[in-house]
Amino acid sequence: MNLTILIISILITFFFPILSFPINIANYILIKKERKIYALLTAFSLGLVAYTWKPAMAYDLYRWQQEIRIFSYSDFSAVIQRVITDLEPLNYIIKYIISKTGNFNLVQFFISFIGYYEILWIIADYSQNKKINILPFTIGTIFIILSLKYISFISGLWFNFAIINFALGIYLDYTKKTKRIHWMFYLISVLTHISTIYILIMLIISKTIKTENYKKIIVITFIISLLFGPILLFLDTHINMYIIHYISKLYNSYFINGDKYDYLHAGTNLLFSVVRLLITLAIFYNERKNLKEYNPKLIIFILITSASTSAILFHAKVYIRFIFFIQLVAIPLFFSFLSKKNTHFKTLILSLIILFSTLLIKAQYNQMKSSELLKCINYNLNKNVFNLKNGWSEWIN
Repeated sequence: MNLTILIISILITFFFPILSFPINIANYILIKKERKIYALLTAFSLGLVAYTWKPAMAYDLYRWQQEIRIFSYSDFSAVIQRVITDLEPLNYIIKYIISKTGNFNLVQFFISFIGYYEILWIIADYSQNKKINILPFTIGTIFIILSLKYISFISGLWFNFAIINFALGIYLDYTKKTKRIHWMFYLISVLTHISTIYILIMLIISKTIKTENYKKIIVITFIISLLFGPILLFLDTHINMYIIHYISKLYNSYFINGDKYDYLHAGTNLLFSVVRLLITLAIFYNERKNLKEYNPKLIIFILITSASTSAILFHAKVYIRFIFFIQLVAIPLFFSFLSKKNTHFKTLILSLIILFSTLLIKAQYNQMKSSELLKCINYNLNKNVFNLKNGWSEWIN
C-alpha cells in the first residue's frame, strides 16, 4: 500500500470533498490492490458533497428533511404511525435515528455514502476475482457510475438505496454464493422501499423454475407484466378480497403514479434509459452461446426482470428507474464481455459506451446546475473545514 498517496487522499477527501472525487476515483481505477479502500473514500467524498446541498421544495429530499424535523420532537409512536400508513419501516427508522442527532442533512450523506460504496465494492470485488484489465475496468466503471444520476439519487434516496442493496444481495447470492447474508440485503431493500417486492417476485420465479424452461417463462412474464393492470382491475372489481385490494393499492401507488413521473418518459431521460437497457441486452445476445460461463439462475433472473421491466414501461413510467438495477446485477456479464478479445461487435459496443458516457456527463452537469448544487460546491470550495451541527451543514474557515 502506498501510504503517502492514501494519507493525501484522506486529507483532501475531508477538507475538499468535491476536489477529492476525481482523485479518489482515479486511485480506485489505477491502484488495483487498494480498490476497496478508495471505493470507501470515493463514496465518502460523494456523501460529503450531498451533505452540503440544500434542496428546493420541489425535491423529495426537502420533504424527508421536514419529516425528520417532525420526528426530532416526536416519540417513536410517530414512526409506527407512518409505517402503518406507508409501510417501509426501515425508511422511517433511519429518519427517526437521524432526527435525534439534530443534524437533518445526515440523511443524504448516510444514504448516498452507503449506496455508492456498495456499487463500487461490487465492481472492485468482481474485478479482483476475475483480474479484469485496466481499460475495460475504467470504461465499465465510469459508465455504471454515470448511469446513476447523482441528483436523482440524493434528492430521492430511498428507491435507489433499495435497489442498490437488492443488487448487492444478488451479487452475494449468485456470484459470491453466500449461504444466508444475501437475504439480509433483500430484506433491507424491501423494508426501505416496498416497490422492490416486484423484483423479489422476479427472484422467487427465477429460483423456482427449471433452467431449460427459461425462454417460455420470459415470454409469459412479459405478457403478464404487459396485461397486469387490466387483469388486476378486473379482479379488484369482481372479487372482494383484502389481498387483491391491497395489491391493487400498491400497484396504483408505485406503478401508475399519475403524472408525477411523466418526465421519465420524455426527451433525454427516456432516450438514456432505453439506450442503457439496449446495451445490456445486446451484450446478453452476443454472449448467448457462452451463458454456461455464468450462473444460469442469475441469467434467468436478469432476463425475466428485463422482460417484465420492458413490458411495465408501457404503462408505468416510474419503473424506467429499474434499468439501473438491471445494469448492476448484470455486472459479471458486463465486465466479462469487456474483458474478452476484440471483435467488431465489442468495438461497436465500446464506442457506443464511450460516446454515451460523454452524453451522461453532460446530463449530470445540467442536472447539478439546475438543482443549484453547483452553487453549493463553488461556495464550499473556498472552505476547508466542516462542522456537523444544528441541523444544517455549517462551513467555517
